[in-house]
Amino acid sequence: ISNYRDNMELLVKKRTDELNRNVEQLTEANEQNKRELIMAQKIQSSLIPKVFPETKLLQFSSKYMPMEALGGDLYDVYQISDKVFSVMILDVCGHGVPAALITTMAKMSFSNNTKLIKEPNDVIFNVNNELFDSINGNGDYFTAFYGVIDMEKGMLNYCNAGHNTIFLAHADGSIDRLENNGPVVGVVRDIPFPATCHSLRNGDRLVLYTDGVIEARNERASLYGEERLMNIIAQNMDSDVKTFTEHVFSDLQSFCGNSPRCDDIALFAIDMVGIE
Repeated sequence: ISNYRDNMELLVKKRTDELNRNVEQLTEANEQNKRELIMAQKIQSSLIPKVFPETKLLQFSSKYMPMEALGGDLYDVYQISDKVFSVMILDVCGHGVPAALITTMAKMSFSNNTKLIKEPNDVIFNVNNELFDSINGNGDYFTAFYGVIDMEKGMLNYCNAGHNTIFLAHADGSIDRLENNGPVVGVVRDIPFPATCHSLRNGDRLVLYTDGVIEARNERASLYGEERLMNIIAQNMDSDVKTFTEHVFSDLQSFCGNSPRCDDIALFAIDMVGIE
């Protein structure tokens, strides 16, 4: 006890120095994590298209709001030929870094397969197998809608792989529901994905979105829901596509108020303006 008392000052200084070193190490590790997160955000942000193909046949507009620093939603458009385009939206199960990694793999897989294959069911089939092989069947998956728009034929050929209902709105305000017609992506290898065809007309608007839109809740815990979204779509068919997406997000934010978001939110709308 006498020795401990006599050396108290030295022991306190030693423990203080150790604590300071630990704090410095934690601060350095935290700063490194911040730098890596910022880099990951930049990489993921680059996956979301900022510029769409320049064409007189289609008009595009989109809005995206991740729940966390890194999200699990993704959408894209690919120009296959002068009059044929493919569009895609997906929603990864989960959030954060794992979901962001899967969106990156999905982006590469869709991009590569779209260049090689024309039929949407074959594209989804290959993407499913590539994702399954990459994640080794560990239970991660995503839902997706992938459609090929042929403006010369006035046709949409699509696969809805476990995704929420996509809406095809017409100039008269009527809306067709493009329902889920296949399994989710990444769970079972070599599983078939059915494709469905739908005719298109000038003035049609294809509205792609993730479930963060319809499952958003207000302060009373009420869902935004499909019906409200469909009403907004029908009421705004006279608006251009950019004004439409802005209006949907404005209505969504007004509905939610100060309630916290529980999911990523993505909206991607395409107007048909050049069908022959």
